[in-house]
Amino acid sequence: MAKKSVFTRLDATRMALADTTKQIVDLEAARNAALIDDDDALAAKLLGEIEAARALESGHADKIKLLEVEVERANQAGIVKERAAFFRRFEKLLCVEADGLAAEIQDDLGALHLKVRKLIEKREAARAAYAVHSSGARSGAQTFDGAALSAEAVTTLFSFELYRISADPFQCGHPGERRRPALPGAKSPRLDLILTPEKIVPFATALKRASEFAVKTLRAEIRAPGEFHNEPAPVGPNGGPAPPRPRSEAEIRMVGLLEQQYKLSLDVSPEGEAAYLACVAETKILDGEIRAAREPENVLPAAMEKIA
Repeated sequence: MAKKSVFTRLDATRMALADTTKQIVDLEAARNAALIDDDDALAAKLLGEIEAARALESGHADKIKLLEVEVERANQAGIVKERAAFFRRFEKLLCVEADGLAAEIQDDLGALHLKVRKLIEKREAARAAYAVHSSGARSGAQTFDGAALSAEAVTTLFSFELYRISADPFQCGHPGERRRPALPGAKSPRLDLILTPEKIVPFATALKRASEFAVKTLRAEIRAPGEFHNEPAPVGPNGGPAPPRPRSEAEIRMVGLLEQQYKLSLDVSPEGEAAYLACVAETKILDGEIRAAREPENVLPAAMEKIA
């Protein structure tokens, strides 16, 4: 038979003490009644039982004191045991589970880094063969919203993807609520997407669109001998700028006049001031010609201008 625990023995002893104390009270009442009835023999017998019960009561009280000491020791041992179990759980949580995940992440990041480097090498190799001629196609070759044929474009799109998968924007909630931070390097492509990261174009989709744009642009730029460029290069897939139109002769002259105007503004002599004012007047006239060429429907014919 298994030995009872010290806690169970203490509870049982306290109950026995209470019963013994009640028994003593009952025996004393019975002895007093016997003395009143002149039953001395019964009173003497009851006195012996009372003394035995008092001895038993004293033993219970002493036993309770000893068991309380044992209970205190057991509690201390339980605290030590529980503390040791707590430290084991804490150590497992950090040193086994968390550090194990950290090791896995380290391996995954190493493999991811190699894949990203290989992706960049592939797209930069394609950039070397991207023989385009128009300024719009050349300017969009290395931008993330164009052909994305550069390391900068790939890493920029990658930072957008990090924001898309890890951002947890704060939208109202509870006072003092803490949100999970996004991954390092994550950023939103636009201000209007900060609170809606799920609307960001995924990394692979954005690069696929950029590749399709590069192929389409290259086909539009490179023709067989004898063919003519009948269509402009396409616009960027992710909001990239359209290829700029060629400058007119008046616009080219305007560039020269503006440069001359800047140089004359540095000459504070009377002759320089006069030349500057003349240049400003010529610039104003040329600007009117450029505006008229861009919006011919808003300009009156010369004959109607004279009538007006």
